[in-house]
Amino acid sequence: MKKWDIGTLHSLAGIICSIEDPGPLWVMTIKRHSNADRDALQEWICQTLLTASQFPGNIENTILSLADPRGYGGDPKKVEEVVTKLNKMLIVEGYEIKLDGIKPQLIDREPGLIKDPENPLGFLDPPDFTPLTNDQLLRDILHERWIEVRKCVDSGAYVAALVMMGSLLEGVLLAVAEANPEEANRSSASPKDRKGQPKDFCDWTLNDLINVAHKRGWIRKHVNDFSRILREYRNIVHPKKQREMEMQPDKDTCTICWGVVRAAVNNVVDWQKKNRS
Repeated sequence: MKKWDIGTLHSLAGIICSIEDPGPLWVMTIKRHSNADRDALQEWICQTLLTASQFPGNIENTILSLADPRGYGGDPKKVEEVVTKLNKMLIVEGYEIKLDGIKPQLIDREPGLIKDPENPLGFLDPPDFTPLTNDQLLRDILHERWIEVRKCVDSGAYVAALVMMGSLLEGVLLAVAEANPEEANRSSASPKDRKGQPKDFCDWTLNDLINVAHKRGWIRKHVNDFSRILREYRNIVHPKKQREMEMQPDKDTCTICWGVVRAAVNNVVDWQKKNRS
């Protein structure tokens, strides 16, 4: 029999107290016949749940009842609100609510910590790009693209998010190259024209920038390796390439690639601070 933590039961009692009309009939009955304030009511419900947890299946059935769409007249917004609250509570217990049509199911999952639904990839505010470049316009562009990546992920536009991540990485590496032209062009990896002269930075590809960044020590080896994966993923901006790769990116894909971008930014900022004159 599952032993439910008292903290989880207290959270469950709080969810029960927070449900507004319409809701499961038994919840409404409890709330309408109680003269206690919310804190007292929550504590009383918690103690009731603690007693009920001594018998197999009681808490599980309570949770499934709370997640049943029929208790909310089929209102999808109210169902989503309650299920979201339940899942935030259940994640630490190793459970999750899934709806099979209108039938809620309590399924096993890997226990973990609650993640902020408003910040799924651990987004931070855009960093200060001043150490990378004195070009204010380029700093503004990098700042806006950082923000646009989050907007794409939040709206479920995962292909667009990957394209923007690749673009942001390209812009960051370009900023370092332009701020250190001799350093960049001296690299054996810098692209050359037909006369063997370094190409203008505007003609460098993301692959060129990654190669030079690695050779000059702007980014570390593991960042270099994963940056190449992001470069490949960024190419799905071309439908033909996406078809060839048989790739359908999702939030997990974006999570991995965003980690690459953040690591690259950290690497180049650290290098620039240590080496700029």
